[in-house]
Amino acid sequence: MQTIKHTSGIWNIEAKIQKTGDSNRLAIISAMAGTGEEIIKSKHTVVFEHTPGCDEIAEAKACMQRVVSNEH
Repeated sequence: MQTIKHTSGIWNIEAKIQKTGDSNRLAIISAMAGTGEEIIKSKHTVVFEHTPGCDEIAEAKACMQRVVSNEH
């Protein structure tokens, strides 16, 4: 399992990526924004397709961005 951390706008995002097949990856994505009483937390589980030969970290970051943008 690989952990990737990424910041996008107000979101601090962490994804734990696990290989589930030759071309599939499972991502457990946790996002957090704000501080104190105004903190927003979000958690998602996503399966995405990995294209062989492509940068797996870049694919994971794009998946993280899509999840956070579409949910909030």
